[in-house]
Amino acid sequence: MRDVPGIQQTISVVLWRLDELVEKNFPVRGLAVQVLLPGVMNQLRRAMTSEYDREDQIFAGYVLNPLRRLGLLETKGRGEWPCVEVEDVIRTTPLWRKFIQFT
Repeated sequence: MRDVPGIQQTISVVLWRLDELVEKNFPVRGLAVQVLLPGVMNQLRRAMTSEYDREDQIFAGYVLNPLRRLGLLETKGRGEWPCVEVEDVIRTTPLWRKFIQFT
């Protein structure tokens, strides 16, 4: 994982944005830039040290994979890989509404 502490520091905003966007099937590709605050997005880009790094892949590692393991997100994808992939589509599960609510 890349060092992007801003993701954890702004996780409430991240969850709020996910709550707005991924109730129904939503593509992972392009999600990071829609969810992360601009300063955090810049921090993420600065942490990309390899030509193979992808914004959405790093975002999935920090946020989407843990939420999926907790049963709060589900994915539809092409592969058998147990992690959220950039080509996947995600959505919140009924469990999300039991634990995460914004009023």
